[in-house]
Amino acid sequence: FYEEWFRGKALPKGQLVRHCQAWRELPVLTKEDIQTERGRIAADGLQGHVHESATGGSTGEPLRFWQDDNYRRHNVVDLYRSYEMCGWRPGDRVVHAWGADLDAADHVGARAVLTDRLLHNRLFINTFGMERCKIPEHAHRIADFKPELVVGYASSLDLFAEVIRHANIDIKPKAIQSSAETLDPRVRKRVEAAFQARVFDRYGGRECGVVAHECELHKGWHIFSNTHVVEILDDDWLPMACGTMGNIVITNLNNYAMPFVRYAVGDL
Repeated sequence: FYEEWFRGKALPKGQLVRHCQAWRELPVLTKEDIQTERGRIAADGLQGHVHESATGGSTGEPLRFWQDDNYRRHNVVDLYRSYEMCGWRPGDRVVHAWGADLDAADHVGARAVLTDRLLHNRLFINTFGMERCKIPEHAHRIADFKPELVVGYASSLDLFAEVIRHANIDIKPKAIQSSAETLDPRVRKRVEAAFQARVFDRYGGRECGVVAHECELHKGWHIFSNTHVVEILDDDWLPMACGTMGNIVITNLNNYAMPFVRYAVGDL
């Protein structure tokens, strides 16, 4: 896929990142490209410690791709870095109120629960398709666990916030981390009032990992530039002025199994 683009380009090998114009000439990768060209985008001789992953397919057919161990190690580091930006420290208790059924299988069974509790000091609650009548029960589980950090989908956090207010359940973590969905300012306000803690927004995705995160000033997101290149482009894939809304295009720098270079994630 990329080899074809480089053919005929008068660019010294290994010098792409030093030539901004050449970088901008690279094709923007779309979800449709990945669906149709998956085998050609993947690295030659794909084998060894490589894992197939996929999006949830909430807007259509799931997007399937490969990620290597190098990517996964860097993403775990970025994840804990995002926790630290919330005030979390190693050993602090964490609750995951997570709405992706794809992730739930890793937290089912006695061994997985023990690993969560003993190794990660973590309580995992699967909120995918969760019945409203079950929310108070899970809220009490969170209260009993006494977490320093609660991580969850914005919609899940909002549901818990409603129950906490109405049932007067005492949950007071150091911070809340919202991810995987757009965090509406009204939802942020309700969640902060219920949990009596500040909400930090994390931006990322299954394809590229943790990309950016809020700091304690809550005036925007810090891009994790050691692992990602982020561009804001117009509909013709041209750079936009700083502060202008446009298409988010991301390059992850660590997945050698299947590089996503200038990947249009579909967000603004």
